Amino acid sequence: MKLHHSLTDGVGGIDIARLLFDVEPDPADLGPMPDAPVGEHLGTVDRARDALTYDWSQLFSFAKRRRSRRCTCTVASLPRPPS
Repeated sequence: MKLHHSLTDGVGGIDIARLLFDVEPDPADLGPMPDAPVGEHLGTVDRARDALTYDWSQLFSFAKRRRSRRCTCTVASLPRPPS
């Protein structure tokens, strides 16, 4: 298993390996597997609604960010050109 050096140091890498790999020669029985969760099945209309809702939310958040960055300076506060 390879990890990028920015993810962990030596001690952290050992801790991750202990979580991922069992070092016991005879591992304990974990019991039966739980039932798989039922996924959500979206129809075409639901997918289109979700996509449009996401797109509109992104557009409005972009517009809100742009509005908050608008310049609030006035003409009187600008320096006068040299005469």
